[in-house]
Amino acid sequence: MTVVVDTSLWVALFRDKSGRVGSQIEAANQAADVAMLLPIRFELLQGCRGTTEWLTMLMTAVSDASEYAGSIAYQSRERKKVSNDGDSN
Repeated sequence: MTVVVDTSLWVALFRDKSGRVGSQIEAANQAADVAMLLPIRFELLQGCRGTTEWLTMLMTAVSDASEYAGSIAYQSRERKKVSNDGDSN
């Protein structure tokens, strides 16, 4: 059996300092295969809050295809931020 872990749970795992969420995912992994679908990987990359977080996500949870798609989305968002920061209105 395969268990698909949703984006919200992966986000909770990466932000969880107590290790509680990781323990729950590990328990699920003992009972079944835990899967991270490609759209979830895209969402995780798109939701990164900075370069360090984005690079960490690449190292821990992303395949080549999702890296490419996430890279495009992240860079697009960063360009918009730079463009908006430069506005004097």
